[in-house]
Order: sequence, then C-alpha cells, then structure tokens
Amino acid sequence: MSGASLSGFDSWFTWCQTCRHGGHAGHILAWFERHTRCPVADCDCKCVLL
Repeated sequence: MSGASLSGFDSWFTWCQTCRHGGHAGHILAWFERHTRCPVADCDCKCVLL
C-alpha cells in the first residue's frame, strides 16, 4: 500500500455502493486485507466481494 500512501489515496473517503458505509481508503483497504464483511457493527454486507 506504499504507492497508495505516496499518492494521497489513503486519505480519500470511499464507501460501499450497496450498504453506503465507508471511511478513509487506507483504513478500508487495511480492514479488507483481513475481513470480507463491512466493518460497521451489525452490517452483513460483503463489500469487498462486490
């Protein structure tokens, strides 16, 4: 993810087009390196698979 950090992409805000949850791209990418479901409590969306 070092290329993303250098370009500033990691600080951009992004969101799922299905459940509408989101956050900074760097945090979202880090979350989905280890998870398939949305990081929001009680949301079962599989954002990374869409």
